Amino acid sequence: MSLGYGLHGMGRKAITLFYSLRQNSLEPVDVTFVAVLSTCNYTGFVNSGLQIFELMGEEYGIQPSAEHYACVVDMLGRVGRLDEAHNFAKKLGVEGNVLGIWGSLFEACRLHRNF
Repeated sequence: MSLGYGLHGMGRKAITLFYSLRQNSLEPVDVTFVAVLSTCNYTGFVNSGLQIFELMGEEYGIQPSAEHYACVVDMLGRVGRLDEAHNFAKKLGVEGNVLGIWGSLFEACRLHRNF
């Protein structure tokens, strides 16, 4: 449902839905985070997305996958925070050596004409 909200430009509703999970004694799983991070990406809620990404490990003990990392890089890159996206990707080391992560960064550079 969260991704559906995002695809229809209702990012705030998706974020509210995510936070309501805990109030209803439900625990998000890894794909829940992919959906809400993608929604934050599509709707421009970058700071909320970064906070949710942090909660993933800190509050829920979920180890991020390459897909989660790619969402964060794409989210930062789309809004022109290219240096931040690049630094995030570099910090991942070998774990971040995935085409989706670097592809997101290269696409953001192309979008913002920053080569």
